[in-house]
Amino acid sequence: MSGRALAMVYSQEPTLEAVRALGWGADDFRDLEDVPLMPYRDFASYEEAQAIAARDLPAGTTVGWTTHDGRWRGGFVVGYADVAPPLGGLTPAYILWPDFSELYVETRDQLVSALRDRLDPIAELALEQGMDAEQVKVGRVAMLSALDTVAAGGRVRPESCGPLWCRRWTVAPVVDIRWSGFRAGWNDPDEPADERRHPVHYDYAGAFQDLYRDAVRAGIAARARCSDV
Repeated sequence: MSGRALAMVYSQEPTLEAVRALGWGADDFRDLEDVPLMPYRDFASYEEAQAIAARDLPAGTTVGWTTHDGRWRGGFVVGYADVAPPLGGLTPAYILWPDFSELYVETRDQLVSALRDRLDPIAELALEQGMDAEQVKVGRVAMLSALDTVAAGGRVRPESCGPLWCRRWTVAPVVDIRWSGFRAGWNDPDEPADERRHPVHYDYAGAFQDLYRDAVRAGIAARARCSDV
């Protein structure tokens, strides 16, 4: 199944010009401290992405993967087969609510049901925070339509979370949390896992944070086993 790969290259080789010449897209942020080169490219399959990344990128590079339909996601490490967490789908997932609570759901049906059940409270909160009533009305309609798409197997998009979608009100698939944590531990094994927080949803604790930190530990341990990186 076709998808997009996004790599994080921390070494100075290959250069921006080199990866572009090989057919990857890339933006140059290396003038910013600790920001890697991030080549990206579309591929016909996960296997093709692995093969081309192995040809073009340094061993040890972490490469994220998402299919174009959003059904499969995760990542791999160039030159080190099977060290990264397995690919997964939308669920199981954590729903991260605006009040910083979290809800674990195991299935797509549970996810859709939980989001629908929160529609009225989210709409009321949007009004309390000054959103125009007409915008809230439009957001409600868009949310219900988007959830029908999710129920049928589609992606979770911002409108799936209603008119108040923001960083602290979203759906975080378990596979994304595991890959994000593993990648962080692999790329930066020196910072203790117990001091880490998710780079985007850093205000959440509880089981969500525990899962992320466990994934960081897995990344650190995998990097230690691959001592030639």
